[in-house]
Amino acid sequence: MGLTMEQAQALNGTLSAILGAMILLLMVPSGTLADRWGVRPLLRGAGILASLGTFGFLGVSRLYGRPELPVLVAASLIIGVGVALFVAASWTWITRIVPSDEAARYLGLGNIATAVGSAIARLSGPAIDALNRTTDSLLGYDVIYGLAGLLFLGSLLLARPPARAGERP
Repeated sequence: MGLTMEQAQALNGTLSAILGAMILLLMVPSGTLADRWGVRPLLRGAGILASLGTFGFLGVSRLYGRPELPVLVAASLIIGVGVALFVAASWTWITRIVPSDEAARYLGLGNIATAVGSAIARLSGPAIDALNRTTDSLLGYDVIYGLAGLLFLGSLLLARPPARAGERP
């Protein structure tokens, strides 16, 4: 996008702060919505929003070829809402389906799964570099963001929580 290293780092920090702020602000209200509406609508909404935000990032680089801060901020806000909905709904779902006397163990296993997923995601850096070197372009970023957007959409098909609030799977 034609940024210096310092500009790219500053932009990444800004967008990460926006994403984190949205998650922080929306986590409790998202949990309330999961209790009221059920987890299925929230998980579906989360997948749609996060994919839209992710494809928004891709669109900025393809359409403009340079950073368009308003579009990047909007995409970060959309992803933040999607992530907050997803985390609240998925934790609500977990606490409803595990035996109450073993809830802590299952929530711990859920945290391990999250940490392993984050660790695996760190491998995207070398994959991005390898694709960029192979094609002499920035294709690596497009591939990783495209894959993330598709996985967000794929979550719509994979998650099978109960349809209504209070319903057990």
